[in-house]
Amino acid sequence: DRFTSIRGADDVPNPKPSADGLFVCCKDMDDSLNPSDCVYIGDSPSDAVAAQAAGMISIGVLWGSHSEDK
Repeated sequence: DRFTSIRGADDVPNPKPSADGLFVCCKDMDDSLNPSDCVYIGDSPSDAVAAQAAGMISIGVLWGSHSEDK
């Protein structure tokens, strides 16, 4: 009920760091949703790379799979 789109590596044409998954999520939410109007929150360096490739603002968190020094 809280998420319009949930996608994993098996659900998209190419996994991160490709931006494909982020583009699919935007399309799931609204065909006219521009990725540059989105913010991507992730816990790994590949999340930031994918967000940049999609033209999204990226926010990194430290409670996931990588620490601050990564």
